[in-house]
Amino acid sequence: MYEVGQIVYTIIENKHKIVPVKIVEQVVTKTLQGEKTQYTIELPNTKSQRLSLDKFNKVFVDIKEVQDHLMNNASIAIKKMIHESADLQERFFPLIESEFEEISTDVIPQNTAEETIKVDLGNGQVGNIKISEADIPLTLNEVDQKKT
Repeated sequence: MYEVGQIVYTIIENKHKIVPVKIVEQVVTKTLQGEKTQYTIELPNTKSQRLSLDKFNKVFVDIKEVQDHLMNNASIAIKKMIHESADLQERFFPLIESEFEEISTDVIPQNTAEETIKVDLGNGQVGNIKISEADIPLTLNEVDQKKT
């Protein structure tokens, strides 16, 4: 899968950083149950710190893949915000002409198991919520139903 000496990229989400890491070791373990390959990476710091590649959730082989991943996440988040805003406008201001008519509110893909939503908690704090683990209502009606 990877080669020793290869540079790969990961995203450290809580620091909003894309980090290049170098594959420095490949260990293949063969047992009766099968073969397992583990990689050790070197971080780009003065300590030449080494970690298991397994500690990182997402690893990309080139920077273009990272860009595509981040752009896709941003696009999904923006479409979701626009869709929710259009729903609010329709619900609370139904007689006002919609400003959202020109903007596509396509259905957001439901395959979001690995994606996270950033939530501004105030005072400069940002929280990450994994969509797959969150109990996020799909519509505002569901929120209203839970309150009553």
